Amino acid sequence: MLNFHKTERLCERSTILLLFHEGRRFAVNMDGNSLKVCYLFSSDKKKYKIENNRNGKVHIDSVLDPTDGMPIGVSLEENVPKIKVLIGAPKSCLKHAVDRNRVKRLLKESFRLRKQEFYKLLSQERKEGLMISLMYTGSPRISFSKMDEYLQRVIQKIGK
Repeated sequence: MLNFHKTERLCERSTILLLFHEGRRFAVNMDGNSLKVCYLFSSDKKKYKIENNRNGKVHIDSVLDPTDGMPIGVSLEENVPKIKVLIGAPKSCLKHAVDRNRVKRLLKESFRLRKQEFYKLLSQERKEGLMISLMYTGSPRISFSKMDEYLQRVIQKIGK
């Protein structure tokens, strides 16, 4: 359970668009740095239909027929995780690739260690799945303990 598998990564374009379109947002700020968070709980009652137009724009509808829509963050298969994570460090904030990769590595490791707390949160909220985006904007020189503290605050804010 303390792994961070590829299946736990949020990488489908349509699902990412759904997360940013329908999700809740907040930021955790400390020492002039911030971690921007966007999250969306899923339930079996609300399904979404995502369509691409010719213009390249995406249209998202909520539908009632479960065969017509797509459940968010959840699959009927047992081996697919219920929590999907998108981790990023924008180039506009962190100019060097070395810094972006280091920050993303710290975020992944912190998430991997705190994954159990996210699953506890999921069971407390009585939801079936969670999609979450974690975007770090701040100084490239951040310690692992600070990053872990950021994630602890994220868990507290989502749990409220």
